[in-house]
Amino acid sequence: MKITFNELIEEYLTNADISEESRKSYRVCLNMFTKWVVFSGRDPWKMKRADILVYKSYLVKSERSEKTIGMYLRVVSQLYQFAENNGYYENIAAGIKIRDTIVGYRKGHLNEDQARTLLSSIKTDTLTGSRDFAIINLMVRTGLRCVEVSRLRVCDVEEVNGGYCLVVQRKGRVSRCERLGVSAKVVNPIREYICRRHATDDKTPLFLTSDRFGAPLTPLRIGRIVKDRLQGCGLYSKKITAHSLRHTAAVLAILNNATLKQVQIMLGHRNPETTELYLKSINDDLCIDNPAGKAIDYTL
Repeated sequence: MKITFNELIEEYLTNADISEESRKSYRVCLNMFTKWVVFSGRDPWKMKRADILVYKSYLVKSERSEKTIGMYLRVVSQLYQFAENNGYYENIAAGIKIRDTIVGYRKGHLNEDQARTLLSSIKTDTLTGSRDFAIINLMVRTGLRCVEVSRLRVCDVEEVNGGYCLVVQRKGRVSRCERLGVSAKVVNPIREYICRRHATDDKTPLFLTSDRFGAPLTPLRIGRIVKDRLQGCGLYSKKITAHSLRHTAAVLAILNNATLKQVQIMLGHRNPETTELYLKSINDDLCIDNPAGKAIDYTL
């Protein structure tokens, strides 16, 4: 049965066993590929492996990051694998080399003074300010991702044995199966925001667009809030973004004598090697500030 290329994409996305957020990302990747096919005058049903290599070259020349290029190529490869499995077309992307991992960390982090500058720049005398401070303070101190923050409910802030914890639904998980111990410095701003919002239903999302009748904040909106606050105090850059708050939490924890195992648990990493990438971030800072190399200026 012959179908259109767009129908193939829709069938693939519909049947892919992925989250809705991933489905949106996959659609962006495939829209990019479709536009390239159309603008280059190619027939998607007559393309060969060489055409995929040309597309790969196009992505590289566009100066996109290795992570982005890898994502785009991986989704195209999966699309053609789906096409072959269902008898629509051969997998012309088979064997195309895709770099699965990038050595090192992808984003920078804030140092302790910069983290203080960011937090102190947020005025908490309004509901919005109280919310933004609670979110950014939470992310700086725990390393939660935007998507994990967006999933929190009012009832997910718990008191346990005289302390506090958050019930977290991690990225890629379908259940709230993890309790993360946190300090009063994390919980107090959240409670102040909840009180100011007059939240009465503890099953409602923790962070809303406005008052208690607002919509839940999406991961994208949370990322925008962080970006705006970083820009507001002069800290935003290509290396310092919303995801940098996660790196900040990890690096500051390590510098304050937390073990890698403890940081791995805090960040929800399944693989300890992922956590070890944060050591490289610290090592790079030490290389820049290393007094051994600078001492040569005084001895020569």
